[in-house]
Amino acid sequence: MTKNELQERVATLGYGYHLPETKVMLGLACQDQRRDTVREACIKQWPQASATNKEKMWSHLSRRFLEVDGDKIIVTPFLQMYGGLKREQEKLDLIFYQLCQSTPLLLAVLRSLAKDKLLDTGTASFTKFHLDQILESHFGHVTRSTSERVRQILRESGRLRQDGPSYLATGSCPSDAVLGFGIYADANHHGWRAPSTAVILLDSDVTAAFLCTRPLLIGGIDRLARQGHCDYHTHGTTDQVQLVYTSLQEFVNAWLS
Repeated sequence: MTKNELQERVATLGYGYHLPETKVMLGLACQDQRRDTVREACIKQWPQASATNKEKMWSHLSRRFLEVDGDKIIVTPFLQMYGGLKREQEKLDLIFYQLCQSTPLLLAVLRSLAKDKLLDTGTASFTKFHLDQILESHFGHVTRSTSERVRQILRESGRLRQDGPSYLATGSCPSDAVLGFGIYADANHHGWRAPSTAVILLDSDVTAAFLCTRPLLIGGIDRLARQGHCDYHTHGTTDQVQLVYTSLQEFVNAWLS
């Protein structure tokens, strides 16, 4: 990996998680798609004292979550979904999922944690050294500040819990809205029409982001099927998730209707 490629992968780590500021920005962007208007409102409402820090935060957070065409913010499926969700946990899950989408380094760490120990047991303990080794195995040398920023975001998002010198990870399933959103996003990417839960678990970004184990995934798929957002069939020891929408946009429209 070149130096420029590494810088691009870590650029969106920004100042860290900054969930309150993210929620302010997304709420404003759902109401008004003029980039400069949203930017000015964010800088006015964010609590930081330094205008310079607010400008830098806008640069980082807008790169994570917003797509801009000229001076207009595009209403992406993500932004449409965020604006239409009512429950706080759904919004928090969607924010973290999108953060992983825009920050490949975070997603790579979580995918490695899941494949390393978590899939079989549902919980695992990791040392700081182990987490640093994962970063180095994917990206070569990573600065100390970047490594700490990754751990900080994973702690603040609830993916990891610090227990003395170790970090504890526990498998979870995102809210149904975000599980469906992630599966249909992955379906667009992989060309899935009827994947098994084993395939979803292996290749899906949404299961990696939330360290989702297969029993948790099956439970989530079953709930989505009961709501009409997919069909779920079992055949002995195998299963199949029949997707009923042809695009992520169709899923978003159906979920919010």
